[in-house]
Amino acid sequence: LIDERQNFVLCDFGSATSRVLLPSAHGLVRCKEEIERYTTLAYRAPELIDLYSNVPLGPQIDIWAMGCLLYCLCFATLPFGDSALAIQSGNYSLPDSSPYSERLHKLIGKPTVITHPPASLARSSH
Repeated sequence: LIDERQNFVLCDFGSATSRVLLPSAHGLVRCKEEIERYTTLAYRAPELIDLYSNVPLGPQIDIWAMGCLLYCLCFATLPFGDSALAIQSGNYSLPDSSPYSERLHKLIGKPTVITHPPASLARSSH
């Protein structure tokens, strides 16, 4: 969407929530169905990929999605593509030719943006 001054407007936050769910308590099948219905794989946080880890599902998954969107807006590509394995491992790289500041690079890589505890745990267990 573009507003009357030709600025891009971010929208479609319909699946964002402040509720925290535990997949095992909410039902793995029900959680998986909701995740597949309301989210796009490329923007899913690692805990949405591996529900069996039983990591609480809360606002941090929306922060992850926003981090993926920020990366995409900056570099015109997705940080993890459409790979569930890449998302779970948390491995991404910034383009060598990035015109953006180190400050923005640090924001993208900040804990809870596209590097947060479930992804960090996955990397450290390899």
